[in-house]
Amino acid sequence: MTMIVSWIGKDPHGIASSYIASDSAISFPNGQVFRVGRKVFASKKYPDIFAFCGDVIFPSLILGQLIEQIDSGLLFFGNETCSKRDSIVSRFVERSLLEYPKNWKHEASILHISREIQSGYYPAFHAYEIDMSFGGTLPSSEIPLPSASGLLIVLGSGKEEFEANYQRYQIGNNKDTSRNVFHCFLQTLYETKTYSVDGAPQLVGLSRKPNTGGTNYGIIYKNERFFLGQPVGENVCFGNVEWRNERFELCDGRAMMKKTGAACQPNVSWHTK
Repeated sequence: MTMIVSWIGKDPHGIASSYIASDSAISFPNGQVFRVGRKVFASKKYPDIFAFCGDVIFPSLILGQLIEQIDSGLLFFGNETCSKRDSIVSRFVERSLLEYPKNWKHEASILHISREIQSGYYPAFHAYEIDMSFGGTLPSSEIPLPSASGLLIVLGSGKEEFEANYQRYQIGNNKDTSRNVFHCFLQTLYETKTYSVDGAPQLVGLSRKPNTGGTNYGIIYKNERFFLGQPVGENVCFGNVEWRNERFELCDGRAMMKKTGAACQPNVSWHTK
């Protein structure tokens, strides 16, 4: 299983950003855990980001193929609404599921967050969940967006632990902020008792900036660098990726320190056992 947490950031003009964070653990029936599995995906060409929870094999394979077709210009023309793009994605997943072994009965969901392409500087955002537990025709339901900055949805086996923590996080000074959700996600990941929630955090996001696609973020976690769940070595060009630390602060990937001038994001609700 997993822990998928998604949220939005709002300002007086509307939604400015949306994010999906996940752990990196893939668990097996015998109790073993693979701790560097990818669970979040972002199109570089289109404002569409994805994540999955539940059964691993089918959604992890199909989302990699989906992103490649999107970014190669084989699925979207560039003028579709969010609803239309989600419909195209659902059909893509549905066709692939027809080729999957018919005795597949494991539950799985795909989370899809999308931003309108051609709607001025303040575009609309939409979120959808594709439920694959039924097989056949896949229902895709739109997820209502929160009225303020904060939690959109949480999925997976870590859901109960996150929600228990989030009640406390919504009492402090960071209430109804984008960073508040990420802080709570990290606290839950640190403290979880769920064996199937583990590994480094991974993060994708959308901004309302025109002519931009999704973003895969690098994460500085426990004094190490990670990208989509995998550790990152020393001799690389860190400037190719936008980095965030455990406080959700914009960071220098090489120095692993908050960038000069970047906003501080204090975690006022953090506690230790």
